[in-house]
Amino acid sequence: MTGGAVSPVRDSEVQVQSRDGLFAGRIDRVKHTHTGVRLIDYKSATHTDLPERYKRQMQLYAWLWHETYNDWPTEATVVYPFRAQFWSVDIAPAICEQVVFEAAEVIAQL
Repeated sequence: MTGGAVSPVRDSEVQVQSRDGLFAGRIDRVKHTHTGVRLIDYKSATHTDLPERYKRQMQLYAWLWHETYNDWPTEATVVYPFRAQFWSVDIAPAICEQVVFEAAEVIAQL
């Protein structure tokens, strides 16, 4: 990791939260690799595709990881263990920030 807070000792069920407290989540698994941090979310669904809501959830988690640990993850993966499938999710900062912006707008309207 570069800069920021120390990474969690545990690598499963890692809590993340935005600095303003508006968003929070629990990442199923965080794996520290030689290329950086990989976020993993397990789904019990048996989809044959990756629903948009799962992509957006991972993009929000990536942003929350950055908010919590001041470091962007390098990878995000959604895993369907019952189908032995996995999907990589694009977590480019600009995409993740847009997801957060849109979510904050929806919350503000409520």
